[in-house]
Amino acid sequence: MDRLEIVTSHEQLLKPALQLISARGELEIAEAIAALSARYAFPTDPQAHRRGHASPPFSLVAAAFESLRIAGLVESKRPHLWSIRVAGQTLASTAPAEVTFDTLKQYQSYNEHWASVARDNRRHKFMDLRFEHYTGGRLLVLQGSHTAAAVLLAYSIEYHLKAALIEVDANWTAQERRLVESRHELRHLYRACVRHGLIRVTVSPWIFCTTQKITSGADTLGMRKR
Repeated sequence: MDRLEIVTSHEQLLKPALQLISARGELEIAEAIAALSARYAFPTDPQAHRRGHASPPFSLVAAAFESLRIAGLVESKRPHLWSIRVAGQTLASTAPAEVTFDTLKQYQSYNEHWASVARDNRRHKFMDLRFEHYTGGRLLVLQGSHTAAAVLLAYSIEYHLKAALIEVDANWTAQERRLVESRHELRHLYRACVRHGLIRVTVSPWIFCTTQKITSGADTLGMRKR
């Protein structure tokens, strides 16, 4: 008896899942798991149910269909029931040698989805840094280290402005992209936020001049956390 191919990524299931649903029109995920289990060996996790997690076969097959859905090849008519779309039928009929993540990148909706995910991740990173510097600054205030506190609180402003600008990254100029990705210029960050309609309040230039001086000194002394 031939050994079954071991599934290590749902990418391996993209083509067989697409072929299955193309042949049937619509498919319950339980049916897909049963059919694919005859061809593939799935990892086992006896404790998955006890921990409240889905079994590996369910997780991998569901992930494969979700990737196909993101690319616009299938659609979910109700939970765990998938149906083929015209684009999916077209791809299945051309019988490509394999269907991979790179194959899905030819579809605009797939690229837009992952660009959105990357944008969210960047925004959350800036917000995490904002929170980290803000709480650190507040703690230093309580400890009486007001100069060091001012440095961290100033950086929290920077990260907050950068997180806001991530929302409009598609409209950035080249200068704004450099500003967010590698520069520390609070006044310019604030002005960029105003230009994009992200801030509707007026902030005194004096505040940014002061924070810029404080944090520039911190950069020189190597105090900035990255």
